[in-house]
Amino acid sequence: MWKSILGAWINVRLGLTKEDPTSRVEMLRQPLFGNPSFTNTRGLPLGVSSQNERCAFARFGHTRVRDLWNQEAQDRKNLSDVRMHFHASNRASKDIILESIPRRPDSFSSRAQLGDWISSIAPRSGALLEWVYYVLESLPDKVLVLEFRRVSTSGQLRATSH
Repeated sequence: MWKSILGAWINVRLGLTKEDPTSRVEMLRQPLFGNPSFTNTRGLPLGVSSQNERCAFARFGHTRVRDLWNQEAQDRKNLSDVRMHFHASNRASKDIILESIPRRPDSFSSRAQLGDWISSIAPRSGALLEWVYYVLESLPDKVLVLEFRRVSTSGQLRATSH
């Protein structure tokens, strides 16, 4: 039932125009399955064809490009990195998924762009993020940001300056 509903939704969405990602952040946010930008060899979005590539990956919570990308190594993760078995179907699905992604996230400029959120990769003493920054404008010699500070243990943020 869901396969036919999703297929109908994809067909309805064919008239919509989808823009390609313009930054690394946008690329990493892209959903892997049901995304018209990522198709298998038959031209169908991943996860909606009879060769359903998403079964194991979605079960393990890997549904976006960022889930298969190692930020530190700037390379794709292997199956052991995503805690999946080296079963032949998992390897084949991973190959189909990675081949369908038109650009690698590292092909984008690493310069901060409008709309990016910036934080420390490793907060000190294992605490939650204390400071995060939202990019308002990227200039040649500086980046204008809105600064946020965590104000509670629940993760609530408060703007402090920019």
